[in-house]
Amino acid sequence: MPYRFHSSGKIVVGKRPVGFREYPRNTRKIRLMASSDNTGTIWVCGRMAKVDEGYPLYAGDDLLLEISNPEDLYFVSDAENQKLYYIFMVEG
Repeated sequence: MPYRFHSSGKIVVGKRPVGFREYPRNTRKIRLMASSDNTGTIWVCGRMAKVDEGYPLYAGDDLLLEISNPEDLYFVSDAENQKLYYIFMVEG
């Protein structure tokens, strides 16, 4: 199945869990990239997001997820004001 770029943006992550506010309904892949300027670790988690649980993204790391439910992704960090960039890819 071919995918195409839909939209991109940035989330500021801190010590409280945050998720996507809006996303395309037909999202199938999300590329995440932690800013190379980050000083802390961003954790990719579920709704019960906690530091040191989930998948760690260190400064400059990126991750490609095949996912159809972006509302289930949350992010938390061990430091405030960490930047996480994202790209939504959709079918078609």
